Amino acid sequence: MVANIVGAENEGWACALRLLFHERNMVGGTSLDDTPRYAAGPGEGDDLIEFARSLDLLGDPIVRQHLGEALTLNHVVRHATTRVETALRLGALPAPGASLLKLLHAQAAYLRSRVAFEIAGPAAAIGEPGSPALDAGVTFLLSRRHTVEGGSNQMQRNQISERVLGLPRDEAPDRDVPFSQTRARGAGIAPPHSAS
Repeated sequence: MVANIVGAENEGWACALRLLFHERNMVGGTSLDDTPRYAAGPGEGDDLIEFARSLDLLGDPIVRQHLGEALTLNHVVRHATTRVETALRLGALPAPGASLLKLLHAQAAYLRSRVAFEIAGPAAAIGEPGSPALDAGVTFLLSRRHTVEGGSNQMQRNQISERVLGLPRDEAPDRDVPFSQTRARGAGIAPPHSAS
């Protein structure tokens, strides 16, 4: 119905892109009211240290290496978030720059869950129900969602390369063909409305 149109007629894609910008921004670190979702102070890195300490593994050199990797990325993400958010507010980065935040936070969240899983060792799979080690295993099993929600990491990289860095798009033989006239991916099946 015409009464339900959001924005101008035939401008739905622009509206959808703006919605995706806000989704990526929220998943990446800032809500619509500019309230940071991720604290700039102590956070998940300290939790990982306490987790290793609770398992008496803080002295293990491999565990310390994993912790160092996670803590370093947390530090980088904190500072990069501030820089990118400031650039977006000032207009120094185009709106698709929000993909930088989404990608950074997805990578950091996945790494934290992997490090906790590595620290937990076999207890991540066979630990006592409700134990922090088993929780680390469950969290790791669910961790790939961070690399998909709000747009996959691959989509974010495409956004960054094409719309922030200005790199050329990948070649696509059907780029200028309406979707209804493209062939289905995979088996080469013609669209349903075509005669077989």
